[in-house]
Amino acid sequence: MYIVNPEILENQYECNGIIAKYLMEDCGIPILSRKGGIFYFAKTDELKQALENLPFWLRVYKYLRGGE
Repeated sequence: MYIVNPEILENQYECNGIIAKYLMEDCGIPILSRKGGIFYFAKTDELKQALENLPFWLRVYKYLRGGE
């Protein structure tokens, strides 16, 4: 079950499906919500650590997409 309107939350991280798949499948970070192709996660220490440890190819992708 997802939060219906996650954009009103102050402490959330949003990304697209490629980064979200990595966060959910490889890091075990639970999803907060999804609206179309945008995925929302709660900003936690676990999420921060996962983003700091992104594989090189995902860092490049994230940079090319505008930093997400």
